[in-house]
Amino acid sequence: MSETYVTPPTLLPPEPYTATLLADAERMAALGRGDLDRPVPSCPGWDVRDVLRHTGSVFKNKTEWMRVGHRPGKWEDSPPDGTDLADWLLEAAHEVVAEMNLRGAPTATHTWYEPDQTVGFWYRRMALEVAVHRADVELVLGDVTPVPDDLAIDGADEVLVVFLAWGLEADGEQVQPIDPVAVRTGGREWLIRTDDGRVAVDRSTVADSDSSATSTVEGSPSEVFLWLWGRAADDAVRLAGKPHELRELLVRATQ
Repeated sequence: MSETYVTPPTLLPPEPYTATLLADAERMAALGRGDLDRPVPSCPGWDVRDVLRHTGSVFKNKTEWMRVGHRPGKWEDSPPDGTDLADWLLEAAHEVVAEMNLRGAPTATHTWYEPDQTVGFWYRRMALEVAVHRADVELVLGDVTPVPDDLAIDGADEVLVVFLAWGLEADGEQVQPIDPVAVRTGGREWLIRTDDGRVAVDRSTVADSDSSATSTVEGSPSEVFLWLWGRAADDAVRLAGKPHELRELLVRATQ
């Protein structure tokens, strides 16, 4: 692990990650036994079948990644002929959980996020991956189930710190200045600023905030998390100023 890595204050122990991962995979599989051909507006160009296949492929990829110790060049990215897609998704979910539990969160392993080279990164990433895609399927085939508060708060931290701030810089992307934006939920605040073509994120609690933000995003943890990922409408949260400058950056960071 990089010496500069700071454990996120929102980080959860492994069990809540795996419990929600498996529950969300079960929900996706149950819905996926219905109309797989329905288009998914939050994933342009995809239908429900594509979302389930993608999620199962991600699980298979990360299982193989941990096994070989580096980004795999080949993995099982779709169900074998004759295998039910929903069953294959559930198999993939249980495989990645088993692989992570076999190793344990503190164990060193290669990841795409340079500051955190541990299995703990994959616990967090896989739970949040399926939370987003479960919402994609529910937006089409059922009512969206709220993301548990603790996972949603941690998910807000991940998308802002890992994908937005670190990810854009790692990709060498220069960003245009935006008004400072404060994202507030669950008693926590993230202040997003741009400086010299880079994004900076300052963590604090709302009580300790001395925010210079001119724009804000506020709401329940689940709705804020889903809004940051483009899975909740503007009226699901409270917006002020120019928060859509942040959303435009997030689209770039999460593509």
